Amino acid sequence: MSGHTLFPLGTLLRHWSRCLLAGLCLGLLGPTPTAHADDVIQARLRYRKALKLYQRKQWKRSQATFKSTLALLEKRHPKLKGRRKQFNTLGMADVDYHLGMIALTLQQPRQACRNFQRLRQRVQTLPTTPQNNWQNWRINPQLPGRFQEANSKFARVCPTQPSLLTIQGLPAQAQIELQQPSSQGDQPARWTIVSQPVPLTQTSATLRIQAPGYQAQQMKVTVPRWSRKTIKVTLKSKPKPRPRPRTRIIIRRPPPPKPPKKISPWVWVGVGVGSAAIIAGTATAVYFLTRPSRPNEVTGQLNPNVWE
Repeated sequence: MSGHTLFPLGTLLRHWSRCLLAGLCLGLLGPTPTAHADDVIQARLRYRKALKLYQRKQWKRSQATFKSTLALLEKRHPKLKGRRKQFNTLGMADVDYHLGMIALTLQQPRQACRNFQRLRQRVQTLPTTPQNNWQNWRINPQLPGRFQEANSKFARVCPTQPSLLTIQGLPAQAQIELQQPSSQGDQPARWTIVSQPVPLTQTSATLRIQAPGYQAQQMKVTVPRWSRKTIKVTLKSKPKPRPRPRTRIIIRRPPPPKPPKKISPWVWVGVGVGSAAIIAGTATAVYFLTRPSRPNEVTGQLNPNVWE
């Protein structure tokens, strides 16, 4: 009974490999071991369904079905080796192409850039030597053209398509500045004020955030290209200034004048007596100096009346 079960399964796998128009090529997923047969069947069925929806321009349904197809292919990929692994790589790259084209149609450029970038990385792992070039394998002939179209879309859209960074937890008046490298090597980098969400065209950037009453904070952020990221930043409050001690102005007034010393009345008596003595002596001296001298004065004791 098990033999009857395996025979139709192999026939069905070969049938889907031949019937996928504009889809996976013959043998794209490689020979299928029994352990992974169910995943292979599911992947091919979903790819065919997604491709029909794509051709009908049912973009969102096609996008969802391609994503589920890619999940199955990526699930089995680590277990594969050799050429089977390389065919599975081509299958994943083909799904990335369709997802990228759908994202561009739905105005999702960042998603498209991620799909095209992933496609490019997958294709770079395939051999390209003259003796073993993947484009010479028995593959869907549309694959090289699809991959070339993806590269053209990537070069035209993605270099200037920014990632978006949103910063939460900032004060209302916070100002965000983005460091821009100087065009001249000897000049310092310049800061540009940006608004949220912050557009970034590199995987890493340096930001400076300032707000009144808070300490300025400089930080380096890393954001995968063509993605959206949200972070939370808490600024530290500035320390409150210490109150300045009040300076007391001391006005030194001159001391009041000292009252005159009290003089003893005896001093004045002494002064008066002395002054009287001086005055009397002076008067006596003046008298003797101004008194006219008399001739033939006789010394001795005479009768005062003689001279009268």
